[in-house]
Amino acid sequence: MRSNDRIFLLLEHISSHEFQSLAEIADQVELPRPTTLRFLRALEENGWVSRDDRARYSLGPAVIALAHRYLARTPVLSVSQRPMEELRDELGETVSLSALAGDRRICIQEFPSLQPLRHVHEIGTVAPLHVGASGRLLLAYLSPQARAQVLAQELDSFTTLTLTEREALERDCETTRAQGWTISRGEKTRGVVALAVPVTDATSGAVFALAVFAPAVRFDADRDMNTWIAALQQRARQIEEVIGAQPQAPTRS
Repeated sequence: MRSNDRIFLLLEHISSHEFQSLAEIADQVELPRPTTLRFLRALEENGWVSRDDRARYSLGPAVIALAHRYLARTPVLSVSQRPMEELRDELGETVSLSALAGDRRICIQEFPSLQPLRHVHEIGTVAPLHVGASGRLLLAYLSPQARAQVLAQELDSFTTLTLTEREALERDCETTRAQGWTISRGEKTRGVVALAVPVTDATSGAVFALAVFAPAVRFDADRDMNTWIAALQQRARQIEEVIGAQPQAPTRS
């Protein structure tokens, strides 16, 4: 594993397991303690991680500056809040917005269902592109070359319903692009159903996945399918229209 990969591995681990000791981190990321300490010291010097008086590590303030720059340069995040809240209230289920993160997808915005029985990803959750409605939606809108690179990898199976065959996934991508939406049923998490549609930033060309998901026991395809799709597509168009109407910040060299 390259040094850069190890640093990203440490940052990702600390973001999900804060306030851990050097020994705990090294054991869980499976790196030698001297190597882990060397990388943690470098990250600490640059503000990416912090160490408290009990020698436990957590994310540092530099992460805030990086997140702020991402938020400022991603208009879909600011304009999608109200439409997503309205969608959550209309359907009564959790609504999320996901973006590409390399060869994976990451949840960048979420409004959890207000019902006691609900399914929630949490902002920052990362998952493969071949599984789940949001992931497969983003996979479908990749360039053919980028999609081929993703599908050439070993694809993990999460449940017996997970698609892992390249030909089947290619056909699924074709169907998704043709109809403009996709659905998943228990392929990543048993008992969960999700629907996703694309949201496109016409300026940058970036595609995001707007999704609604819920416990399968509350979803009736005959009753809910068309309602969910129409509501998702309506909010996606609303977000795209607002993004397109916003003045664009000048590009800095």
